Amino acid sequence: MEGREETRSIDHRPLALPNQDGFLVVRREEILFCSSHDNYSEVHFTQESRGRLVLSRTLKDVERFLAAHGFVRVHQGFLVNIVHVREYQRRSSGAELELSDGTRIPVSRRFRQQLMDRLDLLPPRSIR
Repeated sequence: MEGREETRSIDHRPLALPNQDGFLVVRREEILFCSSHDNYSEVHFTQESRGRLVLSRTLKDVERFLAAHGFVRVHQGFLVNIVHVREYQRRSSGAELELSDGTRIPVSRRFRQQLMDRLDLLPPRSIR
């Protein structure tokens, strides 16, 4: 849209994630989502060869680092890479996202607006 300012600047530099031997360098597109396990976070990758990476950091710490790279918190236990969101669905049991690999991630009411703010939504049709 002409005249619209882009307010969400995404950092495209490679990410260095600490592992037991040093660090793993990845592109942000390689990460699907991160999940929380007490004081640890698990990074889930798009490629099976990478598997998962456990970080000795809270999800809040990981969120602070990845927010500038296009990640958004959608639930107390989940942080998703916005480029892998394929669908948002409201269900009687609660809202959820479907990611590019078919993984389903719950969206809590608390974080729903934060997700909507990060997506470019087609505005509702005006009633005349």
